[in-house]
Amino acid sequence: MDQVEVTIHSDGKPVPILQFSEYFTLLRVCYILALKEVRFEMEEDGDIAVDTSVEHLSGAILHHASSLSSAEFNRLSKKKLPVQEDLYLQDIMRRNPFEIVFLGIGVALTAALIVSGGKFEFGLTKLKIEIPPLGEGIAKLKKAFKQK
Repeated sequence: MDQVEVTIHSDGKPVPILQFSEYFTLLRVCYILALKEVRFEMEEDGDIAVDTSVEHLSGAILHHASSLSSAEFNRLSKKKLPVQEDLYLQDIMRRNPFEIVFLGIGVALTAALIVSGGKFEFGLTKLKIEIPPLGEGIAKLKKAFKQK
């Protein structure tokens, strides 16, 4: 499981719980769509490596999301994942902007965050992603799912 730090820009005003919940639901469904495309391969030393690019996964999310019915979306939003693949909140802090630390399959999470408008940068020890305010992120995710 990888740790991914995310910065969500905000205007400092209170954020409705419904908006936060909606963003996380849309993001999780994108993450699940990406997981369906992730390919793992065994390295010579016995470690497991991901053999799928973020660009490929982002494209796959957009492709699959645009054809989901609302029933399929609802089923995916409630789908149980294996513990080692599920998406978790490790930490969340609000000092304006929000700072969130997710745990999950890094490449799938990064692809889902890119679909929501995120831009990523690799640091020496971690991956950091900046995304626009929640309202913009929700609009981009809804557009991917062809929702109004």
